[in-house]
Amino acid sequence: MSDIGAAAGIRGNEGQVLGYKNNVLQAVTLNGPPFIPAPFGSVNSGDLGPSGANSRTVGAIYQNTGGKPIMVIANMSLFMAQTNADTDSAYAAAFVDSVTPPVAGAGDVYWGPGVVLTAVGGGEIDSDLIFFVPVDWYYEVSDLSIGKGSIVVDTWWEIQ
Repeated sequence: MSDIGAAAGIRGNEGQVLGYKNNVLQAVTLNGPPFIPAPFGSVNSGDLGPSGANSRTVGAIYQNTGGKPIMVIANMSLFMAQTNADTDSAYAAAFVDSVTPPVAGAGDVYWGPGVVLTAVGGGEIDSDLIFFVPVDWYYEVSDLSIGKGSIVVDTWWEIQ
């Protein structure tokens, strides 16, 4: 046994965490995958990106019609060729709004300017763009790269 809730005077066994069960704080045994609190965790889209179902693309507008808010996780590669440090950038942005096209910024990933790549072929970094979409709202991931910068979505997940 271990003290997992010392302040609350609760002792538990290995594999247990402090949590609520029937509105009472106690040691709770976790079964299955990690718990994601409501309203998330009921539906996982699977990979909707190019390495999965390939049903989501950069620049397309989608609407959350699933009846619950969703969390979108787009894992992407940001590419930079040999660059002009003053102008070139690899830049992806998420837009979420109650109207279409969505115009409210919800997050972005960015590389440059100020990055000088002298190696032949340039370079690449990987990043995650994570944002939330309310029920019936619209969302879009846009490629706002300039010059020799570009983005490629590797995986795209929607968790409800």
